[in-house]
Amino acid sequence: MQLKEDILLKRRGFFIDRVKGPLLRIIIRLANLYPEATMENTERKNTHILIDIRDRFLRYESNGHTNDLFRALWRLFIAEYDHDPYYRQRIDRVLEMIGGSDWEPRLKQRPSRVGRCWKEPDEHELQMAAIKDSLLTPGQLEAYAGLDEETRRLAQADKAWKAGVDYGLRMWP
Repeated sequence: MQLKEDILLKRRGFFIDRVKGPLLRIIIRLANLYPEATMENTERKNTHILIDIRDRFLRYESNGHTNDLFRALWRLFIAEYDHDPYYRQRIDRVLEMIGGSDWEPRLKQRPSRVGRCWKEPDEHELQMAAIKDSLLTPGQLEAYAGLDEETRRLAQADKAWKAGVDYGLRMWP
């Protein structure tokens, strides 16, 4: 029998009532004893990256039943990472191993934004926002919207270089 069949089908009630529920309550209660990691009370670059990821994740997650759990898990994870070199070194190594593996990325549009308590902007919205914040003029926006990321980056770099040359020509007649 597959693990998910055992947990989701065969013994679902047992795992929800006797294992998962009590475990989540204990995790939340104990993890919240740790101080909250902030940019002001931490110094490590990787800790600051984790804080940024945590904040972005918590902006996207909107399930009232799991918000407390996720906040507690992030609190525990970041606090242990920041203050304890034993855990920090092992977490760093796991992340290196994941980066060097054939880890499969999430499916497109997953977690789903429709009725699934996830508020992440879709990829197109993010691309359009990045283009708007770039050196492109509004007239160029539509032309560049369909380009892949590398082509857009090169076009932006070319525009920036030309702007620098124009500035230099104005400065030295």
